[in-house]
Amino acid sequence: MSRQDEKILIEDCLNNSRAAQKALYDAYAGAMYSIVRRYVVNVDEANDILQDSFISVFKYLATYKFEAPLGSWIKRVVINTVFRNKKKKWNSLIEHEDPLQFPEVKLDLSFDDGMDLSYINKKIKELPSGMKEVFLLFFIDEYSHKEIADFLSISEVASRARVFKAREILQKQLIEAGIYSK
Repeated sequence: MSRQDEKILIEDCLNNSRAAQKALYDAYAGAMYSIVRRYVVNVDEANDILQDSFISVFKYLATYKFEAPLGSWIKRVVINTVFRNKKKKWNSLIEHEDPLQFPEVKLDLSFDDGMDLSYINKKIKELPSGMKEVFLLFFIDEYSHKEIADFLSISEVASRARVFKAREILQKQLIEAGIYSK
């Protein structure tokens, strides 16, 4: 969708055109649902979060400043909605860690082109709650520890700690499965 098409669609949405609102939803719902499902296992909960996300999109659409593509802005709303719903469940898992114990980490896993990545995805989904979400935000969605800390109302150290521990768990499982070697 071109920037001009986005502007027209947004203007129509802001003028309460139900057809435009449906078109915006149809254009982005599939991709946004995939993002929600990355963080939320339960299908009903994921559907509820997607619906809440689009309610927020339409509520705050007038604040969209066209500085980034519309899809990026909607993705940010979706991720905010996911974590607003998750915060209460695990906000205090790892809070008081020594910052020197958890250095900045990179995901240094090299895979063969023919490798089945479904096992790796399965293992990522099995990471402990609180670690999985931060791991995905950092490595997949490429948010900084500061952004993650702001999202989740945790410290940057807690974000680094969760990423560090999640990477350790995942690396150990992949080594044991013979998929990865240091």
